[in-house]
Amino acid sequence: MPDTDRANVIAPPPIIFAVSILIGSLLDKVVPLGAWKISGTIPGVLLIGTGILLAATCIRYFRKAGTTANPYSATEAISSSGPYRFSRNPMYLSLGLIQLGISLLLNSVWVMVMILPALIVLHYGVILREERYLEAKFTDQYRQYKNRVRRWF
Repeated sequence: MPDTDRANVIAPPPIIFAVSILIGSLLDKVVPLGAWKISGTIPGVLLIGTGILLAATCIRYFRKAGTTANPYSATEAISSSGPYRFSRNPMYLSLGLIQLGISLLLNSVWVMVMILPALIVLHYGVILREERYLEAKFTDQYRQYKNRVRRWF
């Protein structure tokens, strides 16, 4: 019997971004677009560090709410404090920041460009599915949260 108490996302979001980075790196080798005109080391490290810190904070707030960040597990509660007061998807924002930082470290235009397809896959394959699941499971509580907090920022 299939497990119906989960969002049925197409892939874990970190995998979506990792594949996006890999494809961007491969495209960089096959169809190079040139390097950045500015050094990306310090901004890249800062973006990656900010992304990691934001992701760790999000995980802490998931645990505090009594739920998990694992999209293949049942959600037990809606996390609406910490970064979740400002965005319904701060964890995914953190992954985008990390990819942006990696693009700067690698001086790769393609890795940066590949953020857009990653976000499209994330939107249709993860976010919309999670939102349908959360609305079905938490009904009015989730609708109120959705009306109060923006999807991104």
